[in-house]
Amino acid sequence: MSRHAARQARFAAEYLKDRNARAAALRAGYSRSVAETSGHRLLRRPAIAAAIEAAERQAEGGLHAEAERVLAETARVAFADPGRLFDADGRLIELAALDADDAAMLREIWTGGSKARRLRKVRLVNRLRALRLLARRLGLLNGADAEDGAPDPAPAAAPLSHRQRRFIVEYLIDLNAGAAARRAGYRARYPRSTGHQMLKRPAIAAELEARQAALLARFEITRERVIEGIAAIAFFDGRRVCAADDTLRPVRDLDPPERKALTGFDIETETGRVHYLQSADKVAALVLLADCLERRWQDEG
Repeated sequence: MSRHAARQARFAAEYLKDRNARAAALRAGYSRSVAETSGHRLLRRPAIAAAIEAAERQAEGGLHAEAERVLAETARVAFADPGRLFDADGRLIELAALDADDAAMLREIWTGGSKARRLRKVRLVNRLRALRLLARRLGLLNGADAEDGAPDPAPAAAPLSHRQRRFIVEYLIDLNAGAAARRAGYRARYPRSTGHQMLKRPAIAAELEARQAALLARFEITRERVIEGIAAIAFFDGRRVCAADDTLRPVRDLDPPERKALTGFDIETETGRVHYLQSADKVAALVLLADCLERRWQDEG
C-alpha cells in the first residue's frame, strides 16, 4: 500500500471514531491547512467513501446482532416458566442440566438450613419488567421516547444516510432515542430532542417499524402473549397454590398462570417439599395491564 493510500485508510478509520472530518484529517497525518480547508472533501474521494461504507455496513450488522440478543434475552425472561426448573418428582433440576432458556430466569440461589432439613432458596429475575419492555416494543405503551403527533409529512423518497441507519440499529437495542442519537454520532446540545425528531421522520419511522416487526416475529413476540403474561400476574390467586390441607403444592403441579406469577420459592432439597412461595407485584401488573389494554382499544377503535 502506498503512503497516500495508507493515509486515506487512516483518515477513514479516524473519521469513524467521532465523524469529525477536520480532526480525523489531523490524526491521519494531513497538514493543518489541508485539514482546515479540505477535510470534508476527503470524504468524497472514492477510496475513502468506499472504506467508510464498508465499515458502516460491518458496524451496522454487529449492532443488529446485539439488538437481536437483547430482545431474545428479554423474551426468555418474560415468557419463562418456573415449572421447568423441576423434574417429574418435584425436585429442583441441577443447575448444570438446565438449558439456556430456563437458566435465564434465575437471579439468586441460596442453599442452607440444618443437617436435618436442607433448603434451597431460589429467586427469579423480574418478569414483569421484561414484559413491560416487550409491551413498549409492541406499541402497547407510550414509552419515554414517545412524542405527540404523527410523523412529519413524507417528502420525496431518499436513501437513508449512514448515520440514520446507525441511529435505527442503535435505537432498536434499548429504545432510547437520545442515547441512540449520541451513539450514532449526532453532536447535538439536546440529544433527546434530536432523537425525537429522528423518530418523526417518515423514512426512519418506516424502517424502524419494518425492522422491529421482523425482530418480534423472529422471536414469536405478540401482543396477545405479552398481555397474557401480564394478566397471569395481575389475576394471581393465592388460593390456587395451596392443597386441601393448606400445604403448598409442588411448583411443577401448579397451573401455568400461577407458576408464571412466581418470583421465588424455598424448597426442601431432599423431598422437594415447598416451604415458601413469592409472587410478583399484583398491583403493578394491574396498572400495566390497564395501560396496555387502553392503548390496544385506542388502536382498534
